[in-house]
Amino acid sequence: MGYREFARPEFFRGVHTTGDWLRWMESQEGLLLPVAPRSDRACVDCLGSSGYVDGGPRTWPRCLNCRQYGGAVDAVVPITYSIDAGLESLLHRYKDFPGYRWLRWPLGALLYEFISAHGPCIDAQTPQGRIDVAVTMPANTARTFDPLSNLLTGVVEGDEVLDVWTWGFQCLRRNAECSRPARRELKPAAYLVEPFAVEGSSVLLVDDTWTSGSSAASASMALKRAGAQHVTVLTLGRQLNLRTAYGSTADIFDEASRDWWDLADCVLCA
Repeated sequence: MGYREFARPEFFRGVHTTGDWLRWMESQEGLLLPVAPRSDRACVDCLGSSGYVDGGPRTWPRCLNCRQYGGAVDAVVPITYSIDAGLESLLHRYKDFPGYRWLRWPLGALLYEFISAHGPCIDAQTPQGRIDVAVTMPANTARTFDPLSNLLTGVVEGDEVLDVWTWGFQCLRRNAECSRPARRELKPAAYLVEPFAVEGSSVLLVDDTWTSGSSAASASMALKRAGAQHVTVLTLGRQLNLRTAYGSTADIFDEASRDWWDLADCVLCA
């Protein structure tokens, strides 16, 4: 499967809501694939594929990547599985092609609707029972706009999601003097944190996609070294690489494809 195109729906020309966009996403084949309830063949930490023990049928409980990160992340909450022809295509068009900036509406709607429905689930799994500060993952690639904060601040007028938690959009930044983390590398030096903003706190780190997890795990470790007590990573997508189809990838994809994505479910409450 390769990247695909998306056509702007007719309702875009008039008044449109987050519900309209969520229904549009649900109508696009393969765009939203259920992550919840957790597959018994998925990594217990990141919900991605894991290797089979001696060829199967059991998989390792944790994938090789998460074993390398050593608990840098306390919880990973993906909204959907992402494949090249699905959410990955949507994110690729939105971030890298100016003519597709309209895709901020469906992506922002997905984030808005999920946080509205499952913010209490995310709060409940922290030690204090609440997220103290929420941050967005800094981009590893220079762009003329911030793709993630643009989804939170530019889609819904008076966005109530911004009132769910305290947002620290500037307290986590990329360290320009350090290269980005390589695959399976834990590299907290790649990120700079304002310690006063996160010390002793439960932090929510919002990212677009968890692929190998090295960037999110490295940023999480940077937050913890700055004093964060607990870090939850919320991602729009958890990528399944169908081209390499490592370990249990095909089984997880087949299982997800047989079910419907449902906003009522998340990996914490399903």
